Amino acid sequence: MADIFLENQSILFIIYAAILLFVNISYLFDYRKIQEGLDAMEDTEELYVKTESFSLVVISLLFVFFRSWLFYFIVYQMTGNMVVLILVGIFILMDIYEAVFNTSIVRMRDSRIGVTRVSVDTLFMTAFTIYYIMTFVF
Repeated sequence: MADIFLENQSILFIIYAAILLFVNISYLFDYRKIQEGLDAMEDTEELYVKTESFSLVVISLLFVFFRSWLFYFIVYQMTGNMVVLILVGIFILMDIYEAVFNTSIVRMRDSRIGVTRVSVDTLFMTAFTIYYIMTFVF
């Protein structure tokens, strides 16, 4: 079973990177609509989900783990470059701050951490994916 993954490592990594890039680019295209939706909500509006709950923070961090952190850990395993570890450390701190402190509608509306984080993440993912294809595939 493990042989299947080892033999197709390059293809699986490129598919994973393509999915992540699709998710990030879709978020960037929909960011304005998301902001308009948040602006339309009132601060006292009743929500179906309690945004301050610990379980929502954990779900948010799990999503970010698979959307970004795992990618950079794989990149570090491939390259061994300490800059990648520093970058993922900064991203982890940003994501934890975003998940823990930006829980109210007002804070979500005013925060630009998410869009900045996704923009930088998309840039680095694109650059490393191109580097990976040029170096390891060809």
